Amino acid sequence: MAPFGFKVFVNRILIEAGRRLPPTFNYVRDAPVYTPDGFAGDALIGVLKNGEKCLVSYAIDYGTHINTTHQPDKKMIRGVKAVQGTLTTRIAFRYVTTYRIANMDPVEKRLLIEHAVSEGTNLITPQADSLGRGSYRFTVPLPANSSLSIEVVEEELTETTASLQQLSADYLFEFEDPDSLTPALRDALAAVTAKRGELAAVEGECKRVDATLQELVRNQERLRQNIRILRNLAGQEERLNRNVAELAECDARISTLRERLASLRDQKDKLAAELNDALAELEL
Repeated sequence: MAPFGFKVFVNRILIEAGRRLPPTFNYVRDAPVYTPDGFAGDALIGVLKNGEKCLVSYAIDYGTHINTTHQPDKKMIRGVKAVQGTLTTRIAFRYVTTYRIANMDPVEKRLLIEHAVSEGTNLITPQADSLGRGSYRFTVPLPANSSLSIEVVEEELTETTASLQQLSADYLFEFEDPDSLTPALRDALAAVTAKRGELAAVEGECKRVDATLQELVRNQERLRQNIRILRNLAGQEERLNRNVAELAECDARISTLRERLASLRDQKDKLAAELNDALAELEL
């Protein structure tokens, strides 16, 4: 539709190639249109097969202004199901187009709005008066010297499937209406998220301890090499003793960290098993 201040086409007639137009006119430019009152204007017509019908605009109305706006898309949850660790979410993408119409004339009018049909979407509101070639048609009565708005709401439904082990903790709260979750599902997801948090913390501690352990093992090898060299050098008893003491301390720390790492790995395996069991039993 045209923005404020631009002309809009409001009157339409039904033509049929081969009847209201000469049969040879299967492609017409600036075809003259006549009504019982005489010449009404020119219509631009595309390719028509013989006998095919179409609506054409044939007059302009400078007293009717239309402004079209599109609201940002909304993503909303329409349904959530969890089965054996797999979360299936039905998502609706909502598109809203607003037509603001102003009748500047002191006479009543009837406006026909054609709104293009988007593939894969469903019309929610308002109900269309008819469906043309790829367009919804809405008839809008326009009182004299008045302004009004009409909102065309469409939705596109889609379904996504993901593993609960891989989803971020705030995945479901990225939507417009997270309150649509049932309390049971919300509690179950919160429990899974908490267990995943415990597992992630233990895994992080395992990596930290293992990195420290590897650094100590490298330092242990360096000290052993130094000791082997210092034993063959005269006058290096002090340095030798210092390295031996450091090696003993290093050996003790390595032993402690290996025990700590083994315990953490057992804890990690236990948490992973608990998480897998919880996901396998989860069915909402």
